Amino acid sequence: MSNETSSNDAVSRIQALVLREVAYCLKQAPENVDPHLPFADMGADSLILLEVIQELNARFQVSLTVLEIYEKVNTVDRLARFIHEHRAHEEAAPTIQAQAPEPEGLPEVPEVDLAPRTRGGRSQELEDIVRHQLDLMDRQLTLLGRKPGTAAAKTSAPQRTPPSEERPASPPAPAASAPPAGKPEADRFSAFSVKLGKDEREEDTEKAGYIQRLTARVAEKAPESKRLAQHYRQPLADNRVSAGFRPLLKEMVFPIVAEQARGAHVTDVDGNTYLDFTMGFGAHFFGHSPDFITTALQAQLGRGMPIGPQSPLAGRVAALICELTGHARVTFCNSGTEATMTALRLARAKTGRDKVVIFRNSYHGTFDAFLARGNASSDESRPASLGTTASLVRDTVVLDYCEQSALDYIEKHAKELGAVMVEPVQSRAPGMQPAAFLKQLRELTQEKDIALVFDEVISGFRCAKGGAQQYFGVQADLCAYGKVVGGGMPIGVVAGSAAFMDGLDGGFWRYGDASFPSTPTIFFAGTFSKHPLTMAASLAVLEHLREADDQLYRALNERTERLATQLNAAFEEEGADVAVESFSSLFRFASKGNLDLFYYRLLDAGYFIWEGRNCFLSTAHTDAELARFVESVREIARELVALKLLPLRDGGRALPPAEPPVSDAQQRFLQLVRSGPEGSVTCNLCYGLRFDAAVDLERLSRAVQTVLGGQEALWYCLDVEHGTQTLRPVAERRVPIEQADVTRRSTEPGVIERLMAAQQQTPLAPESGVNVRVHLTRFEDGVTLFSLCVHHLVCDGWALVSLFERIAALYNGDTAMGANVPYSRWREHEARYRQGGQYAADQRFWKEAIGAIASYQRSHTYGELRHRGTIGGRPGARARRSLGEPLTALFKAQAKADGVTPFTALLAGFQVFLNRAYRTRLPVVGIPFANRTTRELKQAVGTCVNLLPLLPAHGADATFDASLARTRSQMKELFKHAGFPYVELCEQYRAVLPEAQGSPVEVTFNVEPVSQLPSFGGQSPELVSAVNDWIEFDLSCNVFVLPTDITLELDYDTRLFAEDAVYGLLNLYSKIVENYAKRADTARRTSGPAALGAA
Repeated sequence: MSNETSSNDAVSRIQALVLREVAYCLKQAPENVDPHLPFADMGADSLILLEVIQELNARFQVSLTVLEIYEKVNTVDRLARFIHEHRAHEEAAPTIQAQAPEPEGLPEVPEVDLAPRTRGGRSQELEDIVRHQLDLMDRQLTLLGRKPGTAAAKTSAPQRTPPSEERPASPPAPAASAPPAGKPEADRFSAFSVKLGKDEREEDTEKAGYIQRLTARVAEKAPESKRLAQHYRQPLADNRVSAGFRPLLKEMVFPIVAEQARGAHVTDVDGNTYLDFTMGFGAHFFGHSPDFITTALQAQLGRGMPIGPQSPLAGRVAALICELTGHARVTFCNSGTEATMTALRLARAKTGRDKVVIFRNSYHGTFDAFLARGNASSDESRPASLGTTASLVRDTVVLDYCEQSALDYIEKHAKELGAVMVEPVQSRAPGMQPAAFLKQLRELTQEKDIALVFDEVISGFRCAKGGAQQYFGVQADLCAYGKVVGGGMPIGVVAGSAAFMDGLDGGFWRYGDASFPSTPTIFFAGTFSKHPLTMAASLAVLEHLREADDQLYRALNERTERLATQLNAAFEEEGADVAVESFSSLFRFASKGNLDLFYYRLLDAGYFIWEGRNCFLSTAHTDAELARFVESVREIARELVALKLLPLRDGGRALPPAEPPVSDAQQRFLQLVRSGPEGSVTCNLCYGLRFDAAVDLERLSRAVQTVLGGQEALWYCLDVEHGTQTLRPVAERRVPIEQADVTRRSTEPGVIERLMAAQQQTPLAPESGVNVRVHLTRFEDGVTLFSLCVHHLVCDGWALVSLFERIAALYNGDTAMGANVPYSRWREHEARYRQGGQYAADQRFWKEAIGAIASYQRSHTYGELRHRGTIGGRPGARARRSLGEPLTALFKAQAKADGVTPFTALLAGFQVFLNRAYRTRLPVVGIPFANRTTRELKQAVGTCVNLLPLLPAHGADATFDASLARTRSQMKELFKHAGFPYVELCEQYRAVLPEAQGSPVEVTFNVEPVSQLPSFGGQSPELVSAVNDWIEFDLSCNVFVLPTDITLELDYDTRLFAEDAVYGLLNLYSKIVENYAKRADTARRTSGPAALGAA
């Protein structure tokens, strides 16, 4: 190999490492980072670049500075080449970190030339200041990147090692012991950072002119606020004064100084009144200065502010918090940071373990232990702030939120973990509300004796009286509260069970007996804790909440959800790639691009949103004000999109209406539609919810209309011939909801089944954009049936569950599922997948697998049971059988004992069943795969499902144990290549087997884990499914795993199978599953006495 080739390979390897690190710090996928794009144009600010430098300097033993990043090596490509030329060594592998020589003393800091310069005739005064700031950052970075020795120690510079003399890297730690690799996160630490890179907007005359005019208006609007910022800049150290600093926007960088506030408005020192969406960072739930709070404060002021003696209100406030939250004990401090810090100290004291888990993108205040970042290439957390040392975050583990990998890590490292700190709904990502994950986390931490701590500083008393605990049905060991409960006064609250809270005061004791504070205590103190004014305001808030009914929360949550929906529609119509995510009364504008001008333009228009950008509605905001806000946002979006000063959606308004082709995932259902009317009816997904008690039909209809109207995927018109689709205008996205009152009782035999069958049999019209249908039926006995029918071309089973959850959330006045994710995100995902290396690897894998399937089918002939393998609708019927609660419990226990999921055990049983039923030639089984591999895609409504063919294990050991081991191995390999499009699998199949008429899949097997259905106003409905009269495959097995039952269903082609024969097959499969389940009973009876003796 030539030296040039070797050098290029080395640069490529370094570039891959650098790109991964930059992508991690930029919160982007590596494939989305252009290695030739300047860092400034990527939106990288000084904090992000400091983080990149710190990692690369340590990894490659180079001495990069921020100044060099900005001026010389300002792209990934240039940075990689610089490292190649200057590195001390190159790592052998990306995941192994070589041990660098450790200097014994502080290194020398190189001098930086600060002499004024000129370029293009422009004064460099600003640049000189910037250079000085960068020099200071470099000095700080140098200190962070080296461990200081003693003052008398000699400085020992790292020695470069020739490639031939490289020391072997330390062996990597076992993969299971490291926290899961970090995923992109929305940075919670950079809202106040200074951004000094080149701004491409300055190069565009039209854009620069607009910014100059906007700057002049903002400065002219609030001159006194700007003057005060400059006047007190020297004595007042305040990060908000320079928050979001960019040289181009410098003259607008100053905080609005408020003179007074009332209701939903603030008035600044220049007399401007703004509609406020900051609302005291979420503290002013009832608006500014509500009468019931100001009255309480005035009364307390009249009594004085004794600090030292106990406040007579403290006990009453604590008792009310316990009543509303379900906690046993409460203590008070002055801020959310103090509350989370104290909660962690209590957790560690109780468990006796030091390590704490936090989750990426969470925010828990400014306590050093929480100022930690995950690491893209290491299993250690690192400081997120200058001044926070590595030792202070050594016991902090940063994991991915809502991910199974996080639960796996916690379970494996339980003996090291004292606490798991969680922000139930992350304030920087309000669209994610993971009820199921929180329940799993509660079960796991309870089982492993780890303290579960909820940080409810923002969510507490906001989404429900009992906060996120009540909202999600999860009780934590400890909770931190703030904001709302203080009524605008400084407050922090820690609440929890006595087992943890007794660590503050020793626990409960009485006068007149021998009792005493028996629990060892932590150190805890605060001069202004339980301040009389804070206690007065908090008591007023809590008494007001106790007297209010749930309509208070329902109304505010519903208004916030409605506002988010209207704002999203406005952005979509104007072509802006901006989305609004919301939870309860919190909402946030989200985009991959820069929104700074959007916020300055809102300020110019009279709307106040603080630099951290979280927005809050209060009970004081009116519908008329919100309507004006939506129209203002629409006008501003139109204005900025026209100049390309907002991120554009699909090219923005300048592009003609898009007619995208159907996605790869939709191709399977497009083929069914093309096969004829029966094929299209086959695509109907119809499910119903049966309510035995009365429901508010008007409220339910509004929720249905809002949720379904906001889902992009449901509103495409299909061009069947060309395979393209056109999105209907927002104004046309209204669901026809049919309502009927019938004079029959729901208990009449078959009445509900016939209604559902009628919905299933009635075609939808995707060619006209009619992809969804809703019917509400109210029976004479008060029962209500809510049926929802969608076309499989636009919605899969995963998305259908999401729709029901969203509708329930909105009906309940909550925003449980957050912002809508457009289906265009899925198409973007498919495009990225095809451009990546995984696609090529999957293509090779499936080419070999399809060849093996075709070879098997050629060499074996069907016996009595056979299949046709054509594409199109088939006349169908269904056979069903349930295992019952006792067998279901045994089955789950046995699967757990075998270390497999219910899906794996059920599929293994199905393969045993096929061997016994078919004997001579087994059918090829298709396994549906949800295909939603990212958090965002899990929130998307649309069709993403894939179908994976499984090579029959004909002639192999057909015992259950052998099948279980084989299935586990097969599925592990299959899911490595699960993203390859089913439509291409079919093309590969027909290329290898030209005589084949359809697809390699002949029967399908699907397991649906059904947790408890979402409740509607406290009422849990019953799920009703429609029997398909037309089906896609000759035989389909669907298994529903419910909490207390397992239901087995066989949908079958009535032209191939007789009803009694199908029930015979179903009984055979059921017996196989039953025998497997009874192993658990046998094991229990066999080991029972021994187990009891051991206990």
